Amino acid sequence: MPVRTSRADKIESLIVDLTHNGGDAHRRRVRESLVAIGGPAINPLVEALANPNPHVRWDAVTALKEIGGPEVVPALVKALAQDPDGGIRWLAAEGLINMRMEGLRPLLQTLAQDSSSGWLKEGARYVIRSLANKDPSLNGQMKAVLAALEDPKHATTPVSVAAQAVLDTLSGETVAEPAQVPQG
Repeated sequence: MPVRTSRADKIESLIVDLTHNGGDAHRRRVRESLVAIGGPAINPLVEALANPNPHVRWDAVTALKEIGGPEVVPALVKALAQDPDGGIRWLAAEGLINMRMEGLRPLLQTLAQDSSSGWLKEGARYVIRSLANKDPSLNGQMKAVLAALEDPKHATTPVSVAAQAVLDTLSGETVAEPAQVPQG
């Protein structure tokens, strides 16, 4: 009788496969398998974001982006703010854009708490501008945030204050509460 492996063992095996250089096609198949597993693969994928290999982080962010949902938002915001690879930060931004308001609120919360990361500000500007283009009703709300992100020296409101003001405005809408961004 064949030995059956648990889902956790399968996920762990797939994450290990991401760390081996099996080529793009192999990594794509592994990533697709993790996406097919969905929610149970999220935490191991988030842990993979700490891997020093940018290919592993790229695959992890891509899988998280494809899985989607509020559980992946903190990891995408963290990757946007902290990953040294610009391509990975761009993928994280695309994931947040795909999630629209579900991704915007935690991003604004992060900006309201600490807007010192240049990578975060650059990515936030891209996300906010893209979402405002998709939903013109956001233009007015995001005007002060974008002004502060684009030219902080001449903005009338600091990024953190502008982001908090938008959060306060959005608090009356029916949107999931923002997730906390893991530190570290």
